[in-house]
Formats: sequence, C-alpha cells, structure tokens
Amino acid sequence: MNKLKKYFSGMSPIKKIYWIFFMILEPIMVTCILLWLFVSHGSLSFFQYFFIFKVLIIGFIVLEILSPIIAIIDLVISSKKKVIRRPRRIVWVMFFLSILIPAGFFGTVSMSLDHFAGDTPPQLLLCDGTGVNGVPDMAIVFWTQEKSRSQVLWGTGSETHILAENQPQNSHMFLLTGLLPGTEYWYQINNQGENFSFRTPQAIKDTLKFAIASDSHFGPFSSNLDTPKKLLDLISNAPIKNDLFFMLGDFVDVGFWDDCWKTGLELIHPCTSKIPFRPLIGNHDSILGGAKYYLDYFYPDRMPVQTGSRYWYKYDINNIHFLMLDIECDIIDYTPQQEKWFEEQIKTVPKEDWTIIMTHMDFDEEMLDKFHSLFMEYDVDLVFSGHSHQIEIVDRSGIVYNELGTFSKSWWYHFNSYVDDSGYMEVNIQGDLAILKYINSFNETVHQINMFK
Repeated sequence: MNKLKKYFSGMSPIKKIYWIFFMILEPIMVTCILLWLFVSHGSLSFFQYFFIFKVLIIGFIVLEILSPIIAIIDLVISSKKKVIRRPRRIVWVMFFLSILIPAGFFGTVSMSLDHFAGDTPPQLLLCDGTGVNGVPDMAIVFWTQEKSRSQVLWGTGSETHILAENQPQNSHMFLLTGLLPGTEYWYQINNQGENFSFRTPQAIKDTLKFAIASDSHFGPFSSNLDTPKKLLDLISNAPIKNDLFFMLGDFVDVGFWDDCWKTGLELIHPCTSKIPFRPLIGNHDSILGGAKYYLDYFYPDRMPVQTGSRYWYKYDINNIHFLMLDIECDIIDYTPQQEKWFEEQIKTVPKEDWTIIMTHMDFDEEMLDKFHSLFMEYDVDLVFSGHSHQIEIVDRSGIVYNELGTFSKSWWYHFNSYVDDSGYMEVNIQGDLAILKYINSFNETVHQINMFK
C-alpha cells in the first residue's frame, strides 16, 4: 500500500484525476460504443459479413482491454522496484489513444447522422397495404434545411385538395389517401414550382407493370452517374408505362453519410416524383446507423404502417401480392418477429394469385435452405433480390429467382469483379403470363423470360 501511495505521490493532483478518470471512463465509453454498434439496425450481419467491420470491433475491444492492463502492469512493475517511478509515457499515450480513437470515431459518425447537408426534392413513396379502392396510399416526402410549414395541393383534373402542416418542421410528409385506380393525379408543393403528375394502376385482375432495380450505391465513389440517369429515364418513359418502381437495397454506398443519400435522392427524383416508389433497405444503407436515413427519407415515422413494420411489409394490388422482406446480407437479419409475420402473411395469399417475394439479400445456399421449401408450399411465383452485383435468373421448380444487383457502378463493384451490364428488370403481368425483361442502359433487352402461372 505504501508503494502504491508512492506511485501516486509523484503525480500532480490533476494527473491523479486523469489516471483514475481514464481507468474508469475508457472501458465504460468503449463498451457503450460497442453496444451501440451491435444494437444498430443491420450491424450483426454486417459484422459477420465484412472483414473491415470485424477489424474495427476487434480494435475497439483490444483498446478497451489493453490500456488498463498496461497501466496496471506499469503500477505492479514500479511497486517491485526500490525507487518508485511515476507512470511511464506509454501509459499516458495508451490512455489518450483509447479515449481519442473511439470518441473521434463515434463523434464523426454521430455528426454524419445529423441531416446537415441540405434540402431534398420530393419523392412519391408507396405506403404498404392495399388502400380503400385497391390502390395503396401514397406519401409525398421531402426535407428542408430550415424548419417551415409546407402544404401540398393535389387532385385530379380541376378537383383540388389541400394538405397543410400545423407546425414548422424539417421533415415533410403528406399522405394521399382514397386514390382511385387508373386515374391521373397531379400535385404541387407550396403552390409554386413544378406540377408533378402520376397515374395509379388500373383495377384489372392479375394485371400490373413495374420496374425493379438494386444496388445503385450512390455516393462520392460512384464512378459513372450517367448510367443510372439513363436507366431512370428509361423507367420513367417506358413505352408501356410502369405502374410502380421498386429498389431492393444498397441505395447508397455509405449509409451514415448524408451526402450519399442526397446524391441519390437528387438523381432519382425526376423518376420517383411521378412513379410510385418503394425501396428496401440494404446492408450498405444501414452501415453505422444509416438505417436512420433510410427511415427518414423512405419511411418516415408519420407514414402509416398497416401490414408489418417500416422495414418489411406487404402489398396487394389486382390479386398480385408483394411480400417485402428485410434480409440485408445474412440470414441473421431474418428475426423471429419478421419470420412469424411472414409465415402468417403468406398463408393468407390464395395459391391461384401471383405471389412475389422481394429482398436485398441474394438467395445463396443458406437462404434457399431456409425459404425454398416454404415458397414451394405456398406457391410463390417470382423472387427478386440484389446484393450479389450480378445478373442471375434461375427457374427452381417453377419459381423464378432473379438477382438484379446491377443498377450502377462504383468502386465497390470493381472490387467485386463486377462485369454484367448495368440495368433493371421490367415485369409485365397480364393474366396468367408474366413477361420479364432485363434492360440495359442502351435500352437493349439482355434477358427475357415469359413465365406462365
């Protein structure tokens, strides 16, 4: 005890406080950051899937353990010597590194999750469910840098409705309900600027046309934005109009970086302001808390949820049933809660109807082991996924699996030896026939399948 007192006697009062502060604070702080990482949406599968993320976690754990150990070793060694020494420089260096590195990391990520990059253009988002007239409700969603009270004028022809906010806010969501099938609608924000228009699907049984894309990876590393612009233009101006547009995840490269989302939102806006849009979340979208931006931009908390959650949900349009799953890069994302919901929902779908499954994660061996027999049992027809950065269309026992992770190119694609044509899938269901066309940026049909139910 005397030697311990001598060890501290060589320190100034402020250094004694620092020593105790570091010994107590550092493990607590790093533990809190690790807990935040693992409770963040999608982090568990991200940890399993990405080596870099494993290195980051292991590095934090090493810092958490190593710094106090070095301090204790230094104290023990010093106590065994005749001349008691003050803490060596390595102790102070490790203390400061163990605080600065995790705090700097967490501070950078937290600042990036703060919506500081500016305004966003409006998106016309598809709400889940069916809608009172067989057309799902839709939401006009946008953000403004400054808090404001906004309003939307909307209607059909000369008929006008007004939706107005009661309080100034940054996040704006206006719900369009009671939509009629096969009807042209228009809307305008704050009674100024462009008049946007969209058309709802016609109420014809087993009839629908929609576009599907995945893995746009928008962000500062996108190598060629001209290609997705061409593809979006093709989706917007297809000879036979697309009723809906789905994107299956990895909208951005780096989920916690708001600039990536802003880049993508600006790019897709000319298309998704006039075609009802529904994106799923991917593993890149949810990186380090990025799920916050996915929800803010694509399923804000005031937007109603009728069938599942803000991550997984179901649509029923013209006896065509879409079940949208949240599986981002590993089967671990398929939580017991989601599994219970999915099995309850799929049992309600008549087997004679079209059943379509969408998810970000591609159907590798583990996914097929989990789902294929269930899909067979409930007569699933089409499965769409992304993630793999390739085109693969496979008929497995009458179920057509489509991997479409090829919407854009970035450094991530080249890292994974990406070679397939950039493009999207166009699906046209006409009664018992579904025509699937994979279209590249030159408006060429690269693959086509005619599938009979």
